[in-house]
Amino acid sequence: MASVLARDLAIMAVIAAVAYILFSIVIYRVYIHPLSKYPGPFLWKISRLPQTYYLFRGTLPWKIHQLHEQYGPVVRLAPNELSYTTVDAWHDIYTRLPDRSQLKKDLGFAVSSASKAGVNGPMFELDDEQHARLRSVCLLLISISEFIPAADSDICRRNMSHAFSYANLREQEPIIMKYTNQFIDLLKSRAGEPVDLSEIFNFLTFDIAGDMVFGDSFNCLTSATLHVCPPYPDLSI
Repeated sequence: MASVLARDLAIMAVIAAVAYILFSIVIYRVYIHPLSKYPGPFLWKISRLPQTYYLFRGTLPWKIHQLHEQYGPVVRLAPNELSYTTVDAWHDIYTRLPDRSQLKKDLGFAVSSASKAGVNGPMFELDDEQHARLRSVCLLLISISEFIPAADSDICRRNMSHAFSYANLREQEPIIMKYTNQFIDLLKSRAGEPVDLSEIFNFLTFDIAGDMVFGDSFNCLTSATLHVCPPYPDLSI
């Protein structure tokens, strides 16, 4: 009898301890956590399970859009995750300003061991110095060729970097949006059937590049065909 009572007391103690820990986590994430002031569904604030549920159903983007319509431009999607829909947020989050340090990427962005700097590529690199080095290498590879002397490669890299500045990218926004809308229209026209996204993204890339480089589109999205030649017969890539 005593052993049974002791076992029951031990089980109750474990249950009470687990309940206390879970209750403490909920209280912390809802009322004390640094992100507690941001709006969002209660269950999403305390766990990633709701987000994971919609992710595996394939409806997460639509659910996030619905939450933004309900809660506003900033929504807490998880205990440590916020979603923004404002243009200013893009500049504040991704731009490195001289008066403040760079915002750090979450470890979840690392596609490999975060302790090995430089192995995640320019898109997912967590270390700021390695990211700057990789970005310079990418711009250098874009700007140089066998016809450009090594001594002029830095000049080419600096000239190319201006094309990727915030102001210049904003000027190209109408072009990008034009073909993005055509991209979406093409996807809608193929609703209910299997779609090769790699092919359609190639259409989008070629049309944007053709307009920006040659001043004319390849019309890949409108014709649903990947063209291998530029819009003008006397030009070649």
